[in-house]
Amino acid sequence: MNKQTKNKIIYGVIIFIALLGGIIAFIIINPANNQRITDTKNKFLPFGNTPDIENGSFDTITISDNVAPSDNQPLFAQKMKRLVDAPVAGATFFTNSVGQINIRYAEQKTGDIYDYSLDTGISKLILRQNLPGVHNVLWGSNGQNAVFRFLKTVVNQDTIKTYILSFEEPGLEEKTIFSGKFLPDNIQEVIVSPSGKKVAYIQKNEQGDSFVMLEEIKEGQNREQIFASPFSEWLLEQPTENLLTLTTKPSYDIDGYLYFTDIASGVTTKILGNKKGLTALTSPDATKILYAKNEEQSYKLILYNVDTKEEINPNINSFPEKCVWGAGDGNLLYCAVPNLIGARNIPDKWYQGEVSYSDDIWLINTETKKAGLIAKTNDFNQNGIDVIKPFLSLDNRQLLFTNKIDNSLWLLELEK
Repeated sequence: MNKQTKNKIIYGVIIFIALLGGIIAFIIINPANNQRITDTKNKFLPFGNTPDIENGSFDTITISDNVAPSDNQPLFAQKMKRLVDAPVAGATFFTNSVGQINIRYAEQKTGDIYDYSLDTGISKLILRQNLPGVHNVLWGSNGQNAVFRFLKTVVNQDTIKTYILSFEEPGLEEKTIFSGKFLPDNIQEVIVSPSGKKVAYIQKNEQGDSFVMLEEIKEGQNREQIFASPFSEWLLEQPTENLLTLTTKPSYDIDGYLYFTDIASGVTTKILGNKKGLTALTSPDATKILYAKNEEQSYKLILYNVDTKEEINPNINSFPEKCVWGAGDGNLLYCAVPNLIGARNIPDKWYQGEVSYSDDIWLINTETKKAGLIAKTNDFNQNGIDVIKPFLSLDNRQLLFTNKIDNSLWLLELEK
């Protein structure tokens, strides 16, 4: 063996050892492999202290033993499509009188209501309203109740209007019967109960105090006060018929807090606190909370167990409002996941429209502590989709959502 051949062998061995050492070092020191949740500290608020947190993380971020997120490929083939051309203010799945699952939506420009057939791909006008500038529409009771939010200007005075529309699903030869009523002006926040039969909303008095009111949709006024606070900036959820979630409105450098209020007793309990930029999504049984917070110049997504006080890091970062809990399964989460690397002043800049994202759709199983990529929106739309208002069909086979950039309505068919 000549000297030149020996040198080549030696150099090859050196390069192999260096590469092997680099791979081992990456695995050992990569923060993504060692990410843990730091202990939270208690801080005084009127409703008491937050319990100590037990730390944890997902053991493996995979949806199966053979596919890992690092492969960066969806787990199975998907179909995603834009449903209508006009911007949409809100949409929902509903089952019609012959048992077919379709989509009901309201146009943003006019407030007109349409039914979209999943079989034919055709939209049918149900009600023409000519209600310009609808900001948001919430749905309940199998699409039979709708809450319209819009701005009305009279003599240079802007007023937030909230209108509840109810209608009975007709038979094949019957006409739809509509009824409606207005809620008080300038409501700050409104939500529909899980049953779709009630609304909860926030009113302010002249002193700036806030009151959470609960009201029947169809049965007269029947209004009752559930909660009162001198603090006026709240976000509402109602995960169960008996429980409200109140979260302070988020800002990236402001500590956020989350409370549960029992509707029957009016007792309010602090659940989370001292978390900057806090946004949250409570599970349908109120045993888990998916929340995000600003920490170490990153916007981190955390899964919190209300009973055990355990926090788990799913190793993907997103906004809770880009997620939806599985229908009938409190262990499944579908999340649209943006690239938040290097993000600053979040969530403020996203809310204000200063930044937008192209999301990937992930499925998270909170019981098995596994997750996986199921779709990439830029495979179906050139600039991707900045997902908001995700909504699942009752069989968890279809995911409906809106593109925040242009309010277009999209449907993702999940694995059957």
